[in-house]
Amino acid sequence: MHNALISGGNGFLGSYFVEKFVAEKFEVTVVDDLSTFKGRNIPESVKFTNIKIENYVSNEKYDYVIYLAARPSPEDHINHPVDTILFNSIGTFNMLEIARKNDSIFMYTSSSEIYGEAGLSPRQKATRVTLIQMAKGAVMMRGKDFLRL
Repeated sequence: MHNALISGGNGFLGSYFVEKFVAEKFEVTVVDDLSTFKGRNIPESVKFTNIKIENYVSNEKYDYVIYLAARPSPEDHINHPVDTILFNSIGTFNMLEIARKNDSIFMYTSSSEIYGEAGLSPRQKATRVTLIQMAKGAVMMRGKDFLRL
């Protein structure tokens, strides 16, 4: 049986991934601190750990590691800058380490927030934004920096 670790698995997108993996008979582990949604949005059959992603450590073997726990909201960064930076950088690093140690397939999601407020929809990487706008997305970029290492 294959297994998957899904951070942010209790959220909107994460719970969709959980449903799909469970339907394919995967053993699923969800790590979520319930910071954006307080209720339980996943099946009872799923192993659930309520912890901040930057504090999660595991020695379990996973075939897939799916990172959906990032906080892209500029408001979160403005109101809770240290927590948001730790969450998006150390959290990403921890999940990458779990994937590296297990030779897992790793999936990372991001947000258009990293490109600032361009006023265009959909946004493209080539869209010009001001430095102030880019600062709002800098937190998300730190997590992406780990992917390049």
